[in-house]
Amino acid sequence: MRGWHYDYETLRMVIRPPVGIYTHAWDGMQIQQPRFVLAEAGLDALMMSYADPRLAKDVILGAFEDALAPNLPCTREDGSVNMATEDGEEVGTAPSWCYPFYCIESIYARDRDTRWLTRLYPRLEAYLNWWLDHRCDEEGYGFFNCSWESGQDNSARFLSSNTCGGGESTPYIRPVDLHAAMAHAAESLVRMGMDLGMSIERLDYWRAVSARFARLTLTLWDKDGFYDVDTRTHEPI
Repeated sequence: MRGWHYDYETLRMVIRPPVGIYTHAWDGMQIQQPRFVLAEAGLDALMMSYADPRLAKDVILGAFEDALAPNLPCTREDGSVNMATEDGEEVGTAPSWCYPFYCIESIYARDRDTRWLTRLYPRLEAYLNWWLDHRCDEEGYGFFNCSWESGQDNSARFLSSNTCGGGESTPYIRPVDLHAAMAHAAESLVRMGMDLGMSIERLDYWRAVSARFARLTLTLWDKDGFYDVDTRTHEPI
């Protein structure tokens, strides 16, 4: 029981009241230098939803409604951005970084609050459409613009020189996890959209996105497993 107590006390301390650009309760991720990151906010809200679903839903709704842009850049309460690529682009959480769509759909499953989901759903669509518009190459494959965006800062999988830290541009890598997460996120929109009575056309759009990324994920299989691909050499990493 003590472990549960410590866990929820930690959550209580990192979920903060509205301040600055945040009009909802918001997840500061850490105590010493709070900042919003959708990945950690999703995990914290998922955990909190078992004890206080109202608060958890407010954190998630605020994450999207108070965001500076559809990709939810990582921000501080004064509106300054915590992560940017070497070319100055402000970045946030990828769909594969702590799987926010999995967390959100699980929170929704606590009480099937369709009023909450009705406000959130179009912003979830805008987020995923942003990834389709800004993080897909000419062949339709997805990429992270830097390792920070993946949540795997400076990972060896990006084959970068690390001259710019996690902000070094990495669009030449086709990551397996991103494609699988895009497929899942689109299918999640189908499931939740059905609960909201969304149009057949709207649901079919997300079904097609899910099928496309499931298919692209399978193309990243090589001999004995899934591998990221370096598009500069067309070789698995």
